[in-house]
Amino acid sequence: MTEKQPNDSQTDALTREIEGLLAVDPSTEFLARVRTRLAEESPSTRKRWWNTLTASIRVRHNLQRMATWGAIVATVMVLAAITTYKRNYESALLRQRKTEQAKVEARMLKQVNAGLSRSVPRAMAPLMGWAPGEK
Repeated sequence: MTEKQPNDSQTDALTREIEGLLAVDPSTEFLARVRTRLAEESPSTRKRWWNTLTASIRVRHNLQRMATWGAIVATVMVLAAITTYKRNYESALLRQRKTEQAKVEARMLKQVNAGLSRSVPRAMAPLMGWAPGEK
């Protein structure tokens, strides 16, 4: 089913009728009721829209402040994590270097001992076994 569309003449007539009804001045009784009601309202009721606006601004400001502090805390935590990781990495690297250095020193000591045992005269051979720590 299709609805009937009003034609332009009907629309114009309706518009003129509405404008005629709205062109009337309000009655004195109506104006008196409006004035009485406004007088009875407290100023806080009339400023409710202002309170709502300022509250929303405060909330926005608080959210911005919380976001700023959140960013600061996150930055500090990242810096602390980087520092801790770097310190652990450096200590592990130092342990590894000490281990490698001990291996190199042990190898060099064996080579030096082997060279000494070949270069020591036979007369001193009994003393070579005397050094503490050698088997």
